[in-house]
Amino acid sequence: MSMPIFALAQSSGITISPLTFELTADPGEMVSNKLLVTNPTGGSLIFEMEVQDFTAAGEGGEVIVGPDVDETLSMERWVSTNPMRFTLEPGKTQVVDFTVSVPQDGEPGGHYATILATIKGSTDVTGSAISQKVGSLVLLSVSGSIREELFIREFSVPSFSQQGPISFLVRFENIGSVHVMPMGFVTIADFFGNKVADVPLSPKRVLPGNTRKIEVMWDKRYPIGKFTATLVGSFGISNTPISAVTTFWVFPWKIALEVLGGLIVLLVVLIKTRKRFRAAFNILFKGEHASL
Repeated sequence: MSMPIFALAQSSGITISPLTFELTADPGEMVSNKLLVTNPTGGSLIFEMEVQDFTAAGEGGEVIVGPDVDETLSMERWVSTNPMRFTLEPGKTQVVDFTVSVPQDGEPGGHYATILATIKGSTDVTGSAISQKVGSLVLLSVSGSIREELFIREFSVPSFSQQGPISFLVRFENIGSVHVMPMGFVTIADFFGNKVADVPLSPKRVLPGNTRKIEVMWDKRYPIGKFTATLVGSFGISNTPISAVTTFWVFPWKIALEVLGGLIVLLVVLIKTRKRFRAAFNILFKGEHASL
């Protein structure tokens, strides 16, 4: 049964680091690295390491682990850990070595697995930590004939806003064979074409066959007028360019109505009281008396 890794990692105080490994290898090559498992609880815990494939779940960056992964992206059979089972005393950290052995016929492109530290039991009398898990993600790119293909499925912003901050939504779809991380900026220009802001795009990985949404926030509080936003960026080893354009308006009409209403009230008051002001002026400066 598939399980969301982001939920598992928060189920206890147990920590694993780094959270993500990004590796490259040739077919037939072995790649090794280390991760750390820490027990910050008050009891001794028994851990067992396991490896499972993972895939993206939705467009927000979450992942699920389990058997329902495209076989061409699988990697769990390539990964081994040492030690596979160990006991951690309270406050202690265990170094876990892992090796990725890419077969000679390993398919070029992206392969994805998570190394899970599963709590199998506790040496204290409560056994309260049983069945909890934490995991590190391993993203491997196998060299060869790799397709890096990413396009912008959506670049949108509310067509009209009263005030900032202004939120842009970017959705990238990866139809290639390896994960990529688009980089770039949203450049904002006013009605006259003058650049008023460059907002960086948060770097997020997009897995093959998946769509990833990224929010870009322009934190200007009170921009006014018509603006043009241009997304300019690139992705992949060859820095393939990508771009998109959208327009939007910002005008604080509620504030404008309040100001206009105040001006109208002031004008009415001035019109109604102008005779009194004129009479007072005549009395003070010309010595005239108003007739009753």
